[in-house]
Amino acid sequence: MTNFFKYELVGTGWAKFEIANDRNKSLDFIFSYLADPLPILLNSLNKFLKKESCFERINFAQEPCEISLFFKNLDNDLTIEFYDDVLLDDDYEAIAIDSTKVYFQDDKLLDFSKLVYKEINNLLIEYSESGYHEKWARDFPIAEMNALGKLLNEDGRN
Repeated sequence: MTNFFKYELVGTGWAKFEIANDRNKSLDFIFSYLADPLPILLNSLNKFLKKESCFERINFAQEPCEISLFFKNLDNDLTIEFYDDVLLDDDYEAIAIDSTKVYFQDDKLLDFSKLVYKEINNLLIEYSESGYHEKWARDFPIAEMNALGKLLNEDGRN
């Protein structure tokens, strides 16, 4: 189970993604604004909670490469996978066969969504929408954030 999630702005146009589980296995990397993974992450969680998707790939731009995290949701059991040396290939099955799995985590969708929401809300509090835009050079994904908050508050989920 994921017990630590951090998404922080570390410089103008640069951010850090960090995740760790209860078995002390972690993954962290720095990426650039050339990709905007935060709204995609939030939107992916929204899709999962609304049962509109069961698989999402989130790309994080590094210069000159790219990192991808793979999220699979089956019956509210969320699996997060990261593979080393993944080429820009859309064939998940080929990636899973030809690459070394570096990080693998099983979570409950609701627990992970709450953890992400709390961290991203802290990011918004720290920077505000305008401060986030100034540091990241893109708008804060307020619509995706509000949608996730609404879904988490429905039926006493939050």
